[in-house]
Amino acid sequence: MKLIRNKISRPYFFLALLVCIVASTTVFAMLPQPLARIPLPFISQEPLPQEFKRLEAVYQILQKEYIDQSKLENPEYLIEAAITSMLEALDEPYTHYLNRDLYNLQTSQIQGSFVGIGARVEKKNGSLILHPMPGYPAEAAGLLNNDILLSINGMDAKTMSQTEVVMHIRGQPNTTVELQIARDGVSNPITIVIERNVIPLETIKLKDLENGFIMLDISRFSRSTPGELKELISNLDLNTVNGIVVDLRNNPGGLVESVVSVTGHFLNEKIIFHQVEKDGNQITHESNQDSTLLKTVPLAVLVNKYSASASEIFAGAIQDYKRGPIIGEKTFGKGSVGLLFELPGNTGLSVTSARWLTPLKNPIENIGIAPEIFIVDDQSTERDEALDRALKYLAANRK
Repeated sequence: MKLIRNKISRPYFFLALLVCIVASTTVFAMLPQPLARIPLPFISQEPLPQEFKRLEAVYQILQKEYIDQSKLENPEYLIEAAITSMLEALDEPYTHYLNRDLYNLQTSQIQGSFVGIGARVEKKNGSLILHPMPGYPAEAAGLLNNDILLSINGMDAKTMSQTEVVMHIRGQPNTTVELQIARDGVSNPITIVIERNVIPLETIKLKDLENGFIMLDISRFSRSTPGELKELISNLDLNTVNGIVVDLRNNPGGLVESVVSVTGHFLNEKIIFHQVEKDGNQITHESNQDSTLLKTVPLAVLVNKYSASASEIFAGAIQDYKRGPIIGEKTFGKGSVGLLFELPGNTGLSVTSARWLTPLKNPIENIGIAPEIFIVDDQSTERDEALDRALKYLAANRK
C-alpha cells in the first residue's frame, strides 16, 4: 500500500474527469497526484483481528461448496464488494474505495492538464448533454452546445455512467474518438470524429467588469492555481482596480497548499485555518505570502451550495477577518482532510483523517459558511443577482 501525502479537499459528489463531468450545474472535480509513494511495509505487520478470519473462511467455503463456481472466477469483484460494505458501515461518505478506473482518473486530474476533447458532459433528465469548451478539439470538430451524446466509438452511451463515458472518451494524444450525437432541429444522428489532445486545466479566469472592478473566477484549487494568480497579478495595473470579486460558486475544492497560498494574497493575517487531527491535536496552517498587492483592494466573495472544501477554507478566512462580504448561498459544508492510499491492483482508498476549523476556530464540516448577504441566483433570468449585489457593495466601498 502506498500513501499519497498530498492532502486534498474532496466533496463526495464529484467524480474525476478527463472530459469535464457536471451535474445539472457546472462543477469540476479536483483530484490528487501521487507525490510520495510509501512501500508496502508502511502497513502494520501486526496480525489482523481474529474476526477477519471469518472473511477468509467464507471465501474458502464458497470455493469448495458453492453451486455456481462461475461467480467465483473473478475474486476481485468479491473483494471490492467486501471492502465497499466495510466502508459503508462507517457511515462517513468521504472515506470510500476507488476501483481501478476511478483511481486512475483521480490520480491524473491534478497534473495541470489532461488528454481529452475539451468538452463538458452534463447529465440532465436522463440524457448526456455535451458542452464544447471554446478553442479546443471538440468545438473545432463541430460539436455544438447542448448536443446529446448517443454513442462513443459505436458503443451505446445512453445507459453509461459518467465514469464509463470518461473512460471511453479518454485516450492518448493525437488519437481520435467517434461520437454520435443528436442535435436539436436535425432529424438524423450526426457522427463527429474528434482528435484527442492535451487540454490545459486553467483554474482562474479574469473578467473585466464595469467601473474598474474585476472578477477572479476560480473553478478549483489545483497545483497551478497560485502560479496562475501570480501571473494575472503581474499583468494587472492595480492602480486602476477599484475592487475585486472572487467567484467560488461551484468550486468543489482542491489542494490545501493551493488554497492557503491563494488566500494569503488577500489577507494581512497569517492564519488561514486550523486542522484537528484524530487524536485532538491541532495544526495551524499559515500563509507565507508576502505580496501586498491584493491585501487592501476592496473585496467581495461569491459562493453557493456547491462551494465546498478548499473554497470554504478561503471563504471562512475572508469572513473571520472581515476582509469582505461573503455573498450568495450557504456553502456545502465539507470541512475535512483526506488521505489517498494506493492499494494493490492500482486501486485506492480515500480516508478522512482530520477536520478543519476557520481561523476563529469555527467548524465547517456539515455546517458550511453562511454568507453575510444571502442571495439565490434566479436561473430563469439572464442577470447574475449575486454579482450585481457584489458590484453594489464594491461601488460603495471603492478605493
